[in-house]
Amino acid sequence: MSLWNNRRVNMKISNYMARQYSNPSGIFGRFVMGAVLNRSNSRSNALVLSMMVVAPNDTVLEVGFGGGELLFKIATHFRCKAIVGVERSDEMVRRATRKAARIGKKQTVKLYKGVSDALPFPDRSFDHVCSVNTVYFWAELSKNLTEIYRVLRDGGDVLLGFGDALVLQNQGYAEKGFVLYTPDQVRASLIRCGFEIMEERCMQRAKRGNFHVFRYKKPELNKRLGNE
Repeated sequence: MSLWNNRRVNMKISNYMARQYSNPSGIFGRFVMGAVLNRSNSRSNALVLSMMVVAPNDTVLEVGFGGGELLFKIATHFRCKAIVGVERSDEMVRRATRKAARIGKKQTVKLYKGVSDALPFPDRSFDHVCSVNTVYFWAELSKNLTEIYRVLRDGGDVLLGFGDALVLQNQGYAEKGFVLYTPDQVRASLIRCGFEIMEERCMQRAKRGNFHVFRYKKPELNKRLGNE
C-alpha cells in the first residue's frame, strides 16, 4: 500500500473514531466504545467525583454520560436521592440501562435519551449537574450552559471537565468537527450565564495536555433578585 493510501486509511479511521466519540453508534458503538470512553476518561472522572459534594436528598444529573463510569461511581459513592443521566447515543443509553438492572440500581439511576442544548427536564430539577469531555460537541457553549442553569435548583452547582484546547487542536481534533474551548472561554461563558465560581482545578497529563474541572454555582434566588 502506498504512503498516500496509508494516509487516507488513517484519516478515515481517525474521522470514524471522532464520530464515535461524539455519538457512539452501530455494532462498534455497542460493543467497543463504552469501554473505550470509560478507559480514556477514568482519571478525569475520578477528579470530578472528588470535587462533588452531594447530600443524601440531592439529585444529580450527568450530561453525556457515555460509557457510564462516572454515573455509576456517583451511584455507588453517594447515597443521594436520584442519579439521572442524559445521553444522545442510543447505544450508550441501552448499555447503561442494562448495567443499572444488573447491579440493582434501577430505582436510583434514571436514564434518558436527549441532547444537552434541550434537556428533557423541568426547571430547577437538580442539585448538581456534571459533564465530562462533552463541551467539544457543543456548537454553542452559552446555549448549553443556559440549559444547565435552567435545570439547576437555586444554590446548585455544575462541574464541567474538559481538556486542553491547544493540545487537542495540535492533534487535529478541530478538523474532525470538535469545538475546542479554552478555559478563559468556558469561564467567561459560565459567568455570562449567571454562574458564580466555586472552584477550579487543573490536572496535568503528559501526553494529552491539561484537564480542567470548573465547579460553578447557580446563586440563591434572593441573591439573584438583588442583582437584577
